[in-house]
Amino acid sequence: MIQVKMILHSAITRQTSALVEIHIVNDGTGTAARGNYQWSIFGRRKQILKKGEIKNWARNSKTAAALLQRVLNDAYPKGAKL
Repeated sequence: MIQVKMILHSAITRQTSALVEIHIVNDGTGTAARGNYQWSIFGRRKQILKKGEIKNWARNSKTAAALLQRVLNDAYPKGAKL
């Protein structure tokens, strides 16, 4: 599982707080070269904000950062009302 946390370090209060957490999980299907992933985005109170899947991802030729970008693009497509 890939786990990404966005944490706010407040310059005003000097406190930290989690803003969002993203989980990307290989679902165990696919091939050695291409994988399928389930993703979930969780809010501050651990509630699921969005979830989806990425199919046929070229896992050997693309980075984990590119997979994260794909998840974010799927979750929040350009032009979508947020």
